[in-house]
Amino acid sequence: MNLKALTDQNRWLVLGIIWTIFVVHGVDRSVLLVLLEPIRKDFNLSDSQVGLLSGLGYAIPFALAGIPLGAVVDRVKKRTYLLAILIGLWSALTAVCGLAPSFLLLLLARAGVGATEAGAPPTMLSLIGDTFDAKTRPGALSIYYTAPFLGMMAGSILAGSVSGIYGWRAALFAVGVPGLVLALVVAFVLREPQRGRHDNPSAVPATAPPFSEALRFAIGDSQVRRLIIALVLAGFVTLAISSWTPILLQRVYGFSQQKTGVMSALTLGLTGGIGSLLGGFLATRFGKGDSRWLLRFCGFAILFSTPIAFIAPQISSAPVALGLLALWATISSMYLGPGWGIFLAATPPVMRGTVMGIAIILTNLVGAGLGPQVVGLLSDLFNRWHDPEYLQHAIAAVALIDLITAGLFLTRFNLKAPVVLSPLAKAH
Repeated sequence: MNLKALTDQNRWLVLGIIWTIFVVHGVDRSVLLVLLEPIRKDFNLSDSQVGLLSGLGYAIPFALAGIPLGAVVDRVKKRTYLLAILIGLWSALTAVCGLAPSFLLLLLARAGVGATEAGAPPTMLSLIGDTFDAKTRPGALSIYYTAPFLGMMAGSILAGSVSGIYGWRAALFAVGVPGLVLALVVAFVLREPQRGRHDNPSAVPATAPPFSEALRFAIGDSQVRRLIIALVLAGFVTLAISSWTPILLQRVYGFSQQKTGVMSALTLGLTGGIGSLLGGFLATRFGKGDSRWLLRFCGFAILFSTPIAFIAPQISSAPVALGLLALWATISSMYLGPGWGIFLAATPPVMRGTVMGIAIILTNLVGAGLGPQVVGLLSDLFNRWHDPEYLQHAIAAVALIDLITAGLFLTRFNLKAPVVLSPLAKAH
């Protein structure tokens, strides 16, 4: 039996490979966060420029490339080969970031990472959708969504350890090599699943519909549209707080570079992964595919985490602040599997790559892009107003946006009926 035949028969092995890819994706994406403070000092940057480097400088290229790449996922014959190419490209570009002699060139290299990473999430979600059925997807996705947290842990520890000894440039080189090896593994091991294998075969056309039709579905179906908005806002707050936590630890609490890496990994990475697993377990155990229960679960998880995120950065005691941030990361990540599971189930298999791409692009453009940028702008603004705790208050202000997110999950959906496909989707 060859390796590709093995992955075709074992869906958990497929999930394990995809999960590993997402870990590397998270490492390459998050490694820069721990390095922002030494980069800021090296290039003499303002907080707004730091926010640009960690936010829009990554998210805008991600969005621009994500639209065509999401459409390619639905049309390419071998999604696994596309994924292997993307992994190799973003890993190489991450190493190139370490060569940048100026802020502008670093920003351009970082933009290249964002552009190449854009195609990975819709490709991976499309593969998962054809590997797991609707009942097992929330649990599978909860495992899948532990990967970026573990990636954050690995990236934070590696970046903190290597940069503390050899500098931030060496840390970027160190995280590029594993991805190049993984690209070869994906190309030679991961097998392409049949599209729509867990859906009604008669409902899956031979060719993908035009991009305009997928876009019309995403914005025209009220349930799907509202779910996208909720997921985007949740990502906005999560990524904004996560991006600035390492800087908070160094600037406010005086942590060293190495200690920042370890504490960021434990406080946000480990606890976020635990929260995602816990959310998947509860969704599988009690939700049983009931979208009304799952939507309420997502809403209450985000609602309960909001005051914790508001208070945590304003605490003067570092251990207490870290404890609250860890609690926030655990609770706030519980929505990931159920929320994205509902969304995946509500999307026709023939356009999953495109629709997932649209949602992920928005999540990254608004979340990864505007989230860190808004915190940076508010921080500079509060600083000009002579606020002695300008960074803490900027993070706390952004945390309150999750009250809107919780309201969307709890009140903006028709909870008397499950999320169903629109007539447009059913036609396919």
